[in-house]
Amino acid sequence: RYLSPLFVTGLVVLAASCALAGRVPKITRDEVEVLIILGSLFISVRCMELSGLLHRLAKRLEGRNHPALSLTVATFLFSAVVTNDAALTVMIPLTFLLRPPGLLPIIVLETLAANAGSALTPLGNPQNLFLYWHYGLTLSQFVAAIAPLCAMVLVVLAITALFVRGRTPVLLPPPRVSPAHVVLQLALLMICLAVILRIFPPYVCLLIPIYAAAFEPRALHIDYALLIALLCFFGVADNLSALLSARLQHTSHIFLITAFSSQVVSNVPAAVLMAEFTSRWEAVLWGANVGGFGSPIASLASLIACRLFYLRRPGAPTVKFCLVLWVAGSAVFALGCIGYLFFR
Repeated sequence: RYLSPLFVTGLVVLAASCALAGRVPKITRDEVEVLIILGSLFISVRCMELSGLLHRLAKRLEGRNHPALSLTVATFLFSAVVTNDAALTVMIPLTFLLRPPGLLPIIVLETLAANAGSALTPLGNPQNLFLYWHYGLTLSQFVAAIAPLCAMVLVVLAITALFVRGRTPVLLPPPRVSPAHVVLQLALLMICLAVILRIFPPYVCLLIPIYAAAFEPRALHIDYALLIALLCFFGVADNLSALLSARLQHTSHIFLITAFSSQVVSNVPAAVLMAEFTSRWEAVLWGANVGGFGSPIASLASLIACRLFYLRRPGAPTVKFCLVLWVAGSAVFALGCIGYLFFR
């Protein structure tokens, strides 16, 4: 599986940090709550996928004149609400079904849009939810801090998408979804949102896996490897904090270290590790989300896109797709670094 490298890395690095620190890490209550919320969110989104609701919403956002633009913007919007991996899991197969012209550049644009859109909200990706919960932020604080990056990247991607031209894609009938299912799936998502906004306590999220176990067992098939890897990196961060007493203070250094370390270890562990050493949450937030662009391993969304591209078209130029994604992502990475210096 595409998550196994991160899972194995988490276990190895945790074992190494325990050996160096000579201690077993302490997992805080806040970190357990993050895992509960994230797992419940994954299950909620999986329920929406299985019901066909996400597919139907994607069809409503489909455009005839500029399919590349429509699909790119739709991916951006979805990833802000239902996580970037879920957005790509729906949008990339839909793109293959529509058979639009310029398939490879469109999927590259969708992948970059998923990273950009997911940066906008705490719901969008695991590192955002962790940072939001870890620093005790409000939703308005969070969105105001990262919105300039998201808007800047969306404008660049939208302009680029206008140059991907061709015939009208094949139009597919949207799947049937019962009104009762729509209400129920949205209610599950609203529970997650209410917990994230601290309206309900975190344990209320446990209603979601209980519902899935009783009525939709397939929704329990989520990325447990990611949750375990995240738990490992919580432990690594605690061990490192015991070893290192110095605190990072300069925001530019924090941003650059987070962004560039994301290119090697992915932005989720980079955000978790950096948050342990600084109170400058805006620098970590920007660094983790800018760091999601660039190399294909910088974010889980990019790894998912490469895997889906290969699975949908085994004979397709997957290496070429990954290289194009890397080059395009690196350009957005550079733009994000410039944007940080300008906006922050």
